Amino acid sequence: LGLSYSNTSKLNNIIDDQLPSHCPSFSCEEVIIAGQAFDMYKQDIMECIHVLYGNPDHSQYMCFVPEHHYADADKTVRLFHEFNTGRWWWDTQVHDKPGATIIPVILSSDKTQITLFRNKSAYLVYLTIGNLPKEIHQKPSQQGQILLVYLPTSRLEHITNKAARRWTVTNLFHACMSHLLAPLKEASPEG
Repeated sequence: LGLSYSNTSKLNNIIDDQLPSHCPSFSCEEVIIAGQAFDMYKQDIMECIHVLYGNPDHSQYMCFVPEHHYADADKTVRLFHEFNTGRWWWDTQVHDKPGATIIPVILSSDKTQITLFRNKSAYLVYLTIGNLPKEIHQKPSQQGQILLVYLPTSRLEHITNKAARRWTVTNLFHACMSHLLAPLKEASPEG
């Protein structure tokens, strides 16, 4: 296979340079809140959406239009079980230009311990799109979600006032998410 390496750094270079990857690469961005710098490791959100939307393994499962599903023949009991069966998709579709594609963005997060970084913790934020059915989202083997960002966490112990500390943690979260989601503001009005 020609995978000769003498240390982990060289192995990582082989993985990065020679193995095919469908995911965008991570970049580190510094966020400064209350005079303290925090590292946020993120992928470009638009590239992640393109990867999920363009994955050929997902093509047979993708939903592009809203649908009504009913539990009875008289169509009096409506079923809501996938993103495209909800009212939001119908309401949004009405306002878009003909030919525009709705790609609902769904984010989920989870706090995890990162022992390699001196017992620090981080909030992992995952991205998926509402065009994929939930059976794809729920199976990691289907690659229906992409790790979007490692949000920094901190106890901010140097801030002694508890209310000020909570406010600063909230500001950190919102600053990171605002920067991360900014590209969606440009893409959203056009569909």
